[in-house]
Amino acid sequence: MACPIFSKGVSVTLTDLGGGEPPVTLSEVKSWCRIERDDEDATLTLLMRAASETVEAALDVALFRRSFRLVLSHTPDCGRIALAKGPVVSVTRVSAYDTAGAETVFDAQTTIRIEPGGMALQFDPTVLAAGAGGITMEFEAGPAPSEVSAEIKRAILAVIATFYEARSMLGSGRDRSDEGASPGMAGLVQGRRRVRLL
Repeated sequence: MACPIFSKGVSVTLTDLGGGEPPVTLSEVKSWCRIERDDEDATLTLLMRAASETVEAALDVALFRRSFRLVLSHTPDCGRIALAKGPVVSVTRVSAYDTAGAETVFDAQTTIRIEPGGMALQFDPTVLAAGAGGITMEFEAGPAPSEVSAEIKRAILAVIATFYEARSMLGSGRDRSDEGASPGMAGLVQGRRRVRLL
């Protein structure tokens, strides 16, 4: 089991560095929403990312590949750490800091081991020894578009349709406050939510 990162005073900051493309395409969105015109393509593109992130929050995993930065206030006692966003496919940068703030840069390929499933990392002892003042790493996480299941894509499309409809109803006076953000999404993602063992 990976270290419980929210205990023993370890402060963790995870930053989404962006990049990557949502697992549904603009043409798929327009077909799903039955939109034939092109004047709202920019809006639909924004909704694609927002909807993907909404489903991500429900499942607690990354649904499209992009970069993240993880900052630890100090090294985890057991040398392993569970991740709040994954699955990790590669670690691209690792820096450790001593208590005076001096940085040591390590080869990410040889000093970090990605656990099976990509939701935990194991640090080489050399990184732990140098990281009394903290560790910063950057990694890529999330599947390629072709690796996302049809069910998850339908969930994202359902959220996009709901967002789009809500936008179109803003001026109608209809009260949507009692409607869920994504009808049917719960059923599509049920049983796929990741359970944390922290």
